[in-house]
Amino acid sequence: MIRVNDLVRVVTLHAAVMTSGFLTYFVGCGVNQYNHSKIGTRFKLQKFFFSVQKLQKRNINMNFKKTAFMATIATIAFAPAALAENHNNVFPRGSCEGPNKSVSGSDTTFCGAISSATTNWYVQPNAVMYGAILSGQDLTGAKLSDVNFWDADLSGVNLSGADLKAGNLYKAILKNANLSGADLSDANLWGADLTGSNLGGAVLTGAFGNDATICPNGQSRAEPDNDCGF
Repeated sequence: MIRVNDLVRVVTLHAAVMTSGFLTYFVGCGVNQYNHSKIGTRFKLQKFFFSVQKLQKRNINMNFKKTAFMATIATIAFAPAALAENHNNVFPRGSCEGPNKSVSGSDTTFCGAISSATTNWYVQPNAVMYGAILSGQDLTGAKLSDVNFWDADLSGVNLSGADLKAGNLYKAILKNANLSGADLSDANLWGADLTGSNLGGAVLTGAFGNDATICPNGQSRAEPDNDCGF
């Protein structure tokens, strides 16, 4: 069976030879003495060549559409278990025991699956969210005790009333985050950036940071006029 690509190569080579021949003919005999039959053959050959190109392009487009369709199917097939197994297991009404557990009723649990710009995460105690990008998320009242938010981007996140006891927020970005009423007792805030965050009413007993921690007023925790509160 002749493949389209092989046919294109043959036609292209043929066209090049024909063109070369015509140029030699023109130089030797003068432009006004060209052979009409050869020129007609050349135009027919070019027309056929463009038809082959069009067919090749059509095949490429069909293959592209097929590939896109298969990619869509694969995305659906390999969706995270948190969303695939229980479509109702989303924050704030998911199971606090994990994505594969069911929840009875429709009570608010403050746990469940959330989507971010890069991936999906599951809010629950002891959650591992290293490097998570959750900027702007509404996680009011989230149950995240012992969470690992190391290097996470939590800028502008609403964590008011959230349970963050003993959480690891090492180098987390908490700029303009709402942490009012949150429980941050025994939380690790080393190197965390709390610039512009709201810590009003937050429980900070046992919370600790270092000189690299930036407080809500933009001052380092090492500065005497910082307002970290821990």
